Amino acid sequence: MSKQEEADRTIFVGNLDSSTREEILYELFLQAGPLTKVHIAKDKDGRQKTYGFVCFKHTESVPYAITLLNGIRLYGRPLNLQYRSGSSHTADPSVPYPGADSTLCRTPQDNCRSPQFPDGPSSSLFLTPPYVVNNSLSNSDPYYWQAMNFWTMISPMISNV
Repeated sequence: MSKQEEADRTIFVGNLDSSTREEILYELFLQAGPLTKVHIAKDKDGRQKTYGFVCFKHTESVPYAITLLNGIRLYGRPLNLQYRSGSSHTADPSVPYPGADSTLCRTPQDNCRSPQFPDGPSSSLFLTPPYVVNNSLSNSDPYYWQAMNFWTMISPMISNV
């Protein structure tokens, strides 16, 4: 494998807390795809630095991981994810994957197209339709309310057991 191929599969991870371990980064970034290695940089005295690198098995996982995990808080600090220097990926962090145009499809109503995905967002590997979460208490399903009434009625009995 060439250095260029490895750079294209690697993410720079910045703003790490000193208590972050490579095993934790591995578990976190595994959510975006299979990994080959994780490394947190150390100084000449062996003390951990505040940045590291995550190398994926597939190049497609890199832009997906950046889109998915950039800014996520780990030990209270937001992670700063970037393409590794020397990679052939785009350097613009506002573009979630190479070839995407600036009109990102965030909702089905956007109806946007890009040269890479002429059929729109449905053909993209990285963008999914938004999921609607109903946080209201006005559910019209009678079975829902039967279940809620049942659990409300028996929960005091269960907690006393």
